[in-house]
Amino acid sequence: MKYELLGKLSLKCVLVGDSECGKTILASRITSKEFRAEYVPTMFDNYAATIFVDNVPYHLSLFDTSGRDDVSSSKLRVLSYSKCDLFLVCFSVQNEQSLEHIEERWIPEIRMHQPTTPFILVGTQIDKRFETPDIQVKSNIKVSPALASEVAVRTNAESYIEVSALSEDGVDELVKEIVVTANRSPVDKKQKSTCKCCKLL
Repeated sequence: MKYELLGKLSLKCVLVGDSECGKTILASRITSKEFRAEYVPTMFDNYAATIFVDNVPYHLSLFDTSGRDDVSSSKLRVLSYSKCDLFLVCFSVQNEQSLEHIEERWIPEIRMHQPTTPFILVGTQIDKRFETPDIQVKSNIKVSPALASEVAVRTNAESYIEVSALSEDGVDELVKEIVVTANRSPVDKKQKSTCKCCKLL
């Protein structure tokens, strides 16, 4: 549910996805414009900022969750799902396995606990797409925009957006899509039958 806080529309958004897929760096980039190059495993973290979309202020809370599948991490992660307006379901475009886990693990989990909450599929680390991969290692196989878009349609994502926290490509577009999607009326959601916008930036 959305609620008024100090006169500003407040939105709660939860990031889920595999460990090291770029969730923490993306949350930091959205809320503070900073790029955190070092990897620090996350159990749970909360980021907040006032963002402006079409000159309207919104108070955005981003809940960064652990990608680990142990019992304690899973229990803590699920607690953050309560009263969530929107999920950002993240994978790295340089890691095909992280995309496979979207359908195998992350969508089933959020649908079990929040069956009607909308989500955006987010492809992270697009700056690494053109690096030469080690094709002998499955986790290093790059994900094409077409393949990710198919997953977005198949899982009934509201949209698919590609971003780079390093270069900031796609970040502003993602912020706008967060606000638009979280504020979409129930009637609009019922009318949507497929992923309506796959934005490749």
